[in-house]
Amino acid sequence: NKTISKFEYLSEVRIAGFTNFRTTYFNRLKTSFQRSAVFSLLFIFLIFIIYFKSFQFTLIAFVINLTPLLVVLACMPLLGITGNLNIPIISSILIGISVDDTIHYFYQYRSLKDKNLSATQRFNTTLKLVSSPALITTLLLVGTIFIFYFSKIVLFQDLAMLLSIGFFVAVVLDLYLISPLIAVFGEKKYKW
Repeated sequence: NKTISKFEYLSEVRIAGFTNFRTTYFNRLKTSFQRSAVFSLLFIFLIFIIYFKSFQFTLIAFVINLTPLLVVLACMPLLGITGNLNIPIISSILIGISVDDTIHYFYQYRSLKDKNLSATQRFNTTLKLVSSPALITTLLLVGTIFIFYFSKIVLFQDLAMLLSIGFFVAVVLDLYLISPLIAVFGEKKYKW
């Protein structure tokens, strides 16, 4: 009992300093990011369901928009980039840009519905209308983001590299995978 009373003051000791601050900050960031990511993805899914009025088209769009993020996360260990503060930033930016390009594609595709075009003609026309703006905006985004690669701050270099990869994957998927997926998963069944 005498030994316990000698060290009673230790129960009130708090570890301080940068390490403690950083650990607490990362834990809070991780928890809040997980909650907001789940909420954002559910919100995007709901908006897709309302907009597309088709569960299958919603799944196509959802998979197309999550794939660039999954590719970026898979590239991180290959490039020697460990999990860091960039993951929430990259996720938010990448999903936002991916969703934007996908919505443009589907909007153009739907706008051709009443033009008496075959599915192939609609795909080709949509690709012609969407590809130039999508490629130009992607090149501008990659060009401006890639400037961070020349920073002396490793977090910015990682951000530039990973976002550039993600933007490239997103535009390729939007331009060259949506049409085949729509064709495979029932153009005739889901007329919208």
